[in-house]
Amino acid sequence: MIEADMHEAKKRLSQLVESAERGEPVFLKRNGSVVAQIVPTGKGELPFGFLKGEVAAIPDSLLFGASEEHLDEFTSL
Repeated sequence: MIEADMHEAKKRLSQLVESAERGEPVFLKRNGSVVAQIVPTGKGELPFGFLKGEVAAIPDSLLFGASEEHLDEFTSL
């Protein structure tokens, strides 16, 4: 397990990321307390549905008065 304060992490970021990619836990500290962890994301691909619950529908107020005809053009794609 690696723990690094923010100042050290700024200087050694590449090394810390490489350690995390190899599977070693890497924790970042601020004022002596752990505040973040560097974790690998996998093969550089994000899993399908990773934004589920994070993205909301576009509110009607942002459609700027689009007519039903125009909306049908976009929804039929």
